[in-house]
Amino acid sequence: MKIVKIGRADYQLFDLKADTVEEHDLFSERPNDAKRQRVALDRMVASVTNSQAGADYPEGKVTREGPHGRFWYAIPEYQPFLKGWASRPEYSNWVNRKQRTKKNAAEK
Repeated sequence: MKIVKIGRADYQLFDLKADTVEEHDLFSERPNDAKRQRVALDRMVASVTNSQAGADYPEGKVTREGPHGRFWYAIPEYQPFLKGWASRPEYSNWVNRKQRTKKNAAEK
């Protein structure tokens, strides 16, 4: 299922397995699925909005370096994922930069 918010209050719901081109809006036909998806989407949007405002950062604002003055690739919780992310274009420069920095430090 996929929900789409149109404007401030309109939604559309699609069954992507049965309707890959999103032609048949199921929002009124499947009210339980629509409500579940709408609530989840609205919560996610509120969470992103709060995060952009800095509400979930200890500093109370978004900083250039991220939480606690660290870049995301240096945070221990991300370490288990870095190897898998190294081949992904959106992460490769950062992950490989970290690995190059470690290699250069070891060679000195």
